[in-house]
Amino acid sequence: MRKIDYVIQNMSPVTFAEKSTDSIFYATKKYITGSAMRGALATRYIADKKLKEPHLDGMFNQLFLNGKVRYLPAYPIGKANEETAETFVLPPSIVKSKDGKDIYDLSATGEKGAGFKKCQGMAVYDSGHYYMVDTSAQIELHMGRSSESERIKGSSVDGNIYNYEYIESLQKFKGSIIVDDDVADVAEKLFNRLSGKVIYFGRAKNAQYGKCIMTFRPSVPVMEAVSYDGEMCLHALSAFIPYIPFQNIADAARQVVDAINAVFGAEVLNLADVYFANKEEINGYVGV
Repeated sequence: MRKIDYVIQNMSPVTFAEKSTDSIFYATKKYITGSAMRGALATRYIADKKLKEPHLDGMFNQLFLNGKVRYLPAYPIGKANEETAETFVLPPSIVKSKDGKDIYDLSATGEKGAGFKKCQGMAVYDSGHYYMVDTSAQIELHMGRSSESERIKGSSVDGNIYNYEYIESLQKFKGSIIVDDDVADVAEKLFNRLSGKVIYFGRAKNAQYGKCIMTFRPSVPVMEAVSYDGEMCLHALSAFIPYIPFQNIADAARQVVDAINAVFGAEVLNLADVYFANKEEINGYVGV
């Protein structure tokens, strides 16, 4: 198994609309999702190869459909060095004092004392230091024009308006692609060929949104050996989608804990010791 890092710089605004009950405001995710990266690369591959039935193409199946290549999210790197920076979501086990001088990891130090609060958001590790990072976003007002005559006229008969949030231009995001050994060479050749090229994200890619430049790093091995000395840190390289429908987050965590204990043949991990870094609903998911 190998890991290929990639960096995305958006040359124009980008929006990844989140699910919302608000009918006039659409927020955006503050990072580039792995599914968006997979979809954008698949679209580029189909266009370059002029495929009419891509699912019948063996290489397309290897790269995008059969799970041998996992596309992970890209998080903002801020001003960190894009070659050495490691990006991640802060787990809620990280807490800090109100003055910000003391920071602890509850998974290592135990219960927090009075006056501490969770550190939320995204972070970067670079040159021996951790930095909190965020994505710059703006809100824009649009008038809804659904019919062709309204679009030509440039106004809405009903006067419907909505606000949407977008990621501002010229920001960099870094993520990884995990590749099985038997397709690593093919995948790396494809990504090297696309490095430095333009890619489009989001629904509004035919307007003034979604244009990005992508670059890829050489692949490196992913460590697979596991030793157990009484303490364990599990770093999930890709999202976990539970297989039991209509479950809560505790049921999802229990599946992970049971799978880990099955690997070791003993109860090495207890559900009470699990801290949740993030959970996210996936709508319209289709298993291939």
